[in-house]
Amino acid sequence: MNERGKYDSEGFRIQEKNPKPMEKLHLVSAFLVDQCLSLGQEKVDSKENEIIAIPRLLDCLELHEGDIITIDAIGTQKDIVSQIIEKQADYLLEVKGNQPTLMESIEVAMEAVREYHECEYVKEFSEREEGHGLIVNRTCRTCSDVYFLGRIFKQWEGIRTFGYIDN
Repeated sequence: MNERGKYDSEGFRIQEKNPKPMEKLHLVSAFLVDQCLSLGQEKVDSKENEIIAIPRLLDCLELHEGDIITIDAIGTQKDIVSQIIEKQADYLLEVKGNQPTLMESIEVAMEAVREYHECEYVKEFSEREEGHGLIVNRTCRTCSDVYFLGRIFKQWEGIRTFGYIDN
């Protein structure tokens, strides 16, 4: 068929004069960074967000002890953490305004450990990056004593270290 908006004999879409807007495709992906390999993708339906799709994607992954799952702030959810721990993997999550109590606890704890600088449970790394007319100084400070977080650490299964990056 070779009519408006139809497919020709090779399956290529023919441009319509007044095309209808196409729905955007939103995906959550699992990516193996070292191998540059996509392990899986889960479509995010238009009426849901990534919080629903992330657990479905995690269900499809074969995870092992020592695997590290990194997720941006939208995935910083207690249920998602429990699912990762259940599969015996570890996690590295970003905390932003979506977890205000946790974020505040981290900020208070990092202020408290600032005076310790380098010790057995506080580590610090700084770097300076120059480019495109900008100079960026970053300092990453981590603390492996989760008791600095107060009681909230008990709500985050498997938490062993927390940190803060200063730009």
